Amino acid sequence: MKLKGLRKLSSAVLIALMLLVTPVSLPATNPQVLANTVETATVPQLPLKFEQLPTRFNWADYGIVPEGRDQSPYGTCWAFGLTGAFESAIALQYHEKVDLSEAWLVRATGKLAPATITSTSPCALREEGNTKWAAAEALIRVGQASEDCLPYLSATADMCCIGSSCTLPSCPVKYRADSFKVVAVSDQTEEEIIKVKQALLEHGPMEVGYYVSREDYIDTSRNATVIATASVNFINHEVLLTGWDDNLGVWIVRNNYGTSWGRNGYGYIKYGKAGIEKNFAYVTATVFDPNDIVLAGDNGTAFGSESFGSNTAWMGMQWTVTTPIYLKSVEFWTATFNSQYTVYVAPGKITEAGEPIFSASGTATEIGYYSIPVGMIPLTPGYWNVQIKITSPDRQRVLPQTGNPEFFFNLKLQPDTVFIRRSENAPWEDTLSVGNSKPIRIRLNTAGTYPVFEPSPTPLPLPTPQPKPIPKPEPQPTPTVSLAIFVTPSQGGTVKTVPSEPFRQGQQVQLTAIPNAGYHFVSWEDGSTNPIRILTLNSSATVTAKFKADADKEYEIVYSDNLGNSWTKTVTEGDTINIPLQRTDGWTLKSVTINGQLSGVKDSLTLSNIRSDFNIVVKYVLKHNISLQVGSKEMLHNLSPIQLDAPPIIVSDRTLVPLRAIAEAFNAQVNWNPDTKQVTVTIGDKTILLTIGNPKASVNGQPVYIDPQNPQVVPIISNSRTMVPLRFIAETMGATVEWDPVFKNIYISYEEEP
Repeated sequence: MKLKGLRKLSSAVLIALMLLVTPVSLPATNPQVLANTVETATVPQLPLKFEQLPTRFNWADYGIVPEGRDQSPYGTCWAFGLTGAFESAIALQYHEKVDLSEAWLVRATGKLAPATITSTSPCALREEGNTKWAAAEALIRVGQASEDCLPYLSATADMCCIGSSCTLPSCPVKYRADSFKVVAVSDQTEEEIIKVKQALLEHGPMEVGYYVSREDYIDTSRNATVIATASVNFINHEVLLTGWDDNLGVWIVRNNYGTSWGRNGYGYIKYGKAGIEKNFAYVTATVFDPNDIVLAGDNGTAFGSESFGSNTAWMGMQWTVTTPIYLKSVEFWTATFNSQYTVYVAPGKITEAGEPIFSASGTATEIGYYSIPVGMIPLTPGYWNVQIKITSPDRQRVLPQTGNPEFFFNLKLQPDTVFIRRSENAPWEDTLSVGNSKPIRIRLNTAGTYPVFEPSPTPLPLPTPQPKPIPKPEPQPTPTVSLAIFVTPSQGGTVKTVPSEPFRQGQQVQLTAIPNAGYHFVSWEDGSTNPIRILTLNSSATVTAKFKADADKEYEIVYSDNLGNSWTKTVTEGDTINIPLQRTDGWTLKSVTINGQLSGVKDSLTLSNIRSDFNIVVKYVLKHNISLQVGSKEMLHNLSPIQLDAPPIIVSDRTLVPLRAIAEAFNAQVNWNPDTKQVTVTIGDKTILLTIGNPKASVNGQPVYIDPQNPQVVPIISNSRTMVPLRFIAETMGATVEWDPVFKNIYISYEEEP
């Protein structure tokens, strides 16, 4: 569904506006918040439901976003955008303000994937290198050092290195990325825009690529802050997406040309107007562990996708362990949204795999990089394999694909290492013979002994090995696991464990549910009614003991709202009741009061473990949102266009609007007396009387000045239509008014009560 209500401006008008008027003010990051530590209090309590999305939101308002940087003189916008997203993720996850080195990321990308860096445009990424995906791979593999260790311009010419010419200094690395996700493929529909907003709220600022003319994103003398170019099929610039403003219909972005560009480094991109494609991307951070080893099936990153005529295919990887080691996670790229995956870890070669010792299934809702923890599985010497089954909703895009080694020339396809299976019953194929590879890797934890690939010199079958004495492995500490115990209701009883913590992996633990006075044991979460339970802790687990009161009490739930609905429900002590509060008839939830206390706005109200009476009072309002533009006859009422008989005008430095259209949009009654040249507006308990040419009005019989600061402001007749001062009539009716001096837009909001 195409977006409705987005105002269209020609490029000529847009350029004129950017040249002739002061840009819309964008809030700068609060310098007092930009300390080394991001306080928890600075992170907003965010609404995560569609109905609660604010009309304007910007992470820069919360001190999460680093100050704008300057990428000149290199084509490294991709490194600055991704670094900004990574720094913001660390601030949100670990409440730590960091300044990371873009030069480090450029060098690491050039070293890991040299074919992605072009020498003709220094530090720019080639299209065949799939832009920032290679840089994300570098963040995942080696993390990112601080700016102090490798300043951006101090790197000079060797910063934009390729392959073996790239060196990374001995810098401490505290964080690495553990995921890279693409949220949406464009912003052309309302659904996609909502999805991007939700991701911004949940994950923080994102890197975004778009198409824009060079003067619009680099020319600081023009102070250009609004980008509204027509959509195209390619991208030439990448920035950091920090928020949105629905009043203007724009994304808020931080550019990479310092704080002198735009408004303190920030600008706007119109929804659906900058050729954004497959570039709404975020990262998540984790602490860098020097004991981790990334054992990759190839040396590339996700480049494209591959299909075999079916929605399901398999990719696999095998390797040799020489010394006992722990498997920490299985990691891989996905090619489509909502891919179903199942991960298996098994002993032996992939073509002769034994029974899996681990499996996990899930849905990869976004395109990108996933890390599936496996719980520190101990691996004995010998062959091991990982198998990943992928089911995609798109037949044409099932398995991720690194690409042709001709373009990704650092790609190392090793025999007997990476495999594909085209269907459930098809044989495994060595990708060396197929001429392609799948970006699969595993992450292991070690104390210093590395597993190695031991492929055959050729893709021919290995000869039958002769028995060799296997060295006795050094004793390894048994990993510990956790056991989380919950009791419902909380006062119902306790659970005794024998032995007590800490628990070792594989240990048997006896659980005994002991009810408190006035309660009895009901069951465990698995339905077992035996209060004594034996649990083998092969991995961390969670158990719940359910108790119930011996004598049930009853309580009353009384509900009423301002729409005329009311009911009373009797419940039993300990019950849970859910009350839906959202409506589909246009009425919006305003407030919820429980036993005289305001509880805040929610989608639904859940009362758990009820032990008292409840009196619930709910208030609804009908929201009206109007936007107009001086000189335009089009008015938007709740995003629906309405044609006016007369456009808004400016007289005596005040905005006048056609009265009848505004008032009737708020369900007010309007009466015109041609003899006295008076107009009466009735809304709720207010009656407003205005007289053409008179600077005074009457509100419920009391005379008031329309504009005490400017007695020249009066109602007038223009083109046979009554024009009244906007702010007076709107605020007298109880509405709020916002004015955009750049585009001369007017935004009016009003909440109508029943």
